[in-house]
Amino acid sequence: MRWIGAAILAVAVFVACWAVLQFGFDLDAPVALGWAIIPFSVFMALGGFWADRSSKDVHRHDGPAQSNSTPEIIPQVIQKQHGGNHARQFQVGRDYKAVKDE
Repeated sequence: MRWIGAAILAVAVFVACWAVLQFGFDLDAPVALGWAIIPFSVFMALGGFWADRSSKDVHRHDGPAQSNSTPEIIPQVIQKQHGGNHARQFQVGRDYKAVKDE
């Protein structure tokens, strides 16, 4: 929705500048259009930056707030056979812990 607002604002600035330059200062149409593209480009760039930045902020806050919490660590059980002995390895994060079956 913010992108649409940014585009509408940029087009409105373009039309207003073109009208003032062509009818207020009696410039030729191609010259007025050429000069009117400069404020259009500036408003489109700034509006696009504003719309993109705010959409990223909105998506960042969509989920549950976990900014200060530690990530949940889920142990993974990996079964390997070592020379006839069965052992289980638990992987917690990057650490491995071996537990022998008896």
